[in-house]
Amino acid sequence: MDLAYARSCRAPYEAVIGAVERVAASHGFDVLERRDLQAMLAAKGFAIAPLTIFEVGPGRSLVEWRDLPDAIVRCRLAVSASDDGVRIGALRPAALCDALLRGPVQGLIEDLDAAVAALVDDIAANAGSSST
Repeated sequence: MDLAYARSCRAPYEAVIGAVERVAASHGFDVLERRDLQAMLAAKGFAIAPLTIFEVGPGRSLVEWRDLPDAIVRCRLAVSASDDGVRIGALRPAALCDALLRGPVQGLIEDLDAAVAALVDDIAANAGSSST
């Protein structure tokens, strides 16, 4: 299994950033953290292309995943800009689970993995997209 799942879209970077927050909520995820790496590095004198990292976790409606370890449930999404458009990617919970855990949580992890992939797909679709 691949460690990451990603989609590309042609929407403006800021539109994709807004879509992450809006679409995450519609999928039952809460945005727990947002890190604008471009701004953080610019403050230290380094120039990079736009890059924002989000951590999302299950909201109140997604109780089946609450008992899983934070390292798995806190899903990381990256939104990056390049000459070819904007890329939205996520670390796959199932791949992290393979590396960190095995056993009775496998079915829950597969469900969480599918939910994260659907979230990335919907963000790309809601911001204007093309598949990668």
